[in-house]
Amino acid sequence: MSILSALKYSITTLVLLTAIAVPVHARIFTGDDVVPGGNAMHSSPWDAGGSLFVGKQDFGFLILQTINSTTDHVLNEFVFIGFQRGSRGIGEVCGQKAQWINSEELAVGFSGKGDLVICDGGLVENALGFIGTQSGSKGYVDVEGSGSLWRNSRDLSVGNRATAC
Repeated sequence: MSILSALKYSITTLVLLTAIAVPVHARIFTGDDVVPGGNAMHSSPWDAGGSLFVGKQDFGFLILQTINSTTDHVLNEFVFIGFQRGSRGIGEVCGQKAQWINSEELAVGFSGKGDLVICDGGLVENALGFIGTQSGSKGYVDVEGSGSLWRNSRDLSVGNRATAC
């Protein structure tokens, strides 16, 4: 099992165990180095404001999963997944009514390492998208499953000065 698979399994297990103990309307989970957010469960819609950092200086994650037929949203302007050199960020948007709406930019692997997984009908939407932005950064995006979509209304830049896949 790869490190990413083990991490994904551990995070999913944590989310499932946490979901049992909280009301069903809390489906947005952030952990560790997420600014704003920290270690928290957020009710939908969660308006994170201007800039959202997932893994700003260290490891951080954001998981948005739909549990029933309710549409769940994370709303903000700018997102940086894996912001600083040496940081690691993971974003996961899964389920037919899971939506992460960014009015401006989404960078996966800005100066650090970033992973974005969109699955099972999830939607991520932004104006400008970047995978691997700065020299030495790494960005990975996986869009899988029927109806899953990453919608960039303007441009998508892949491997600007970095590694992207």
